[in-house]
Amino acid sequence: MPFLACSTSANGTPLRSVPDYKRCVRIFRNNVLLMYDIRLMQELITSAGKLALTYFRKVTPTWKDNQTYVTDADIAVQEYLKKELETHFPDDGMIAEEQDLSSPPRSGNRYWVIDPIDGTASFARGFPIWGIAIGLVTPVEAIGGFFYLPPTDDLY
Repeated sequence: MPFLACSTSANGTPLRSVPDYKRCVRIFRNNVLLMYDIRLMQELITSAGKLALTYFRKVTPTWKDNQTYVTDADIAVQEYLKKELETHFPDDGMIAEEQDLSSPPRSGNRYWVIDPIDGTASFARGFPIWGIAIGLVTPVEAIGGFFYLPPTDDLY
């Protein structure tokens, strides 16, 4: 596993700083999610969930052109995740539900797919049956997926 090979420096001393890990992870990242990526995604999706909870039971939905709901929470969570993913994975593309967000990768063929509030109708009605979904795909395969239910603090 490349991450383990990357847990120590050339002289065998442990890498301690985040920049060391980031530098190391970029060397081995291809079409895989490494432990560093998974931990980061856990942090990002749970932070997005905390943001969404600040809106829960406090929003009025509006209708999109396709006759589905959108709320201020959808937009805020998507903007947060977009900013964070662009910061941590600048070469990857992005596809997101709100505002027809679609950006190609700068290099490679990886795309982050975001549904900021999966279950917006439930969210808007105050039912605790909604979550945040993030996937990582290429044109030919799904690499990984994360689904977080903020009302119950369950992460899949």
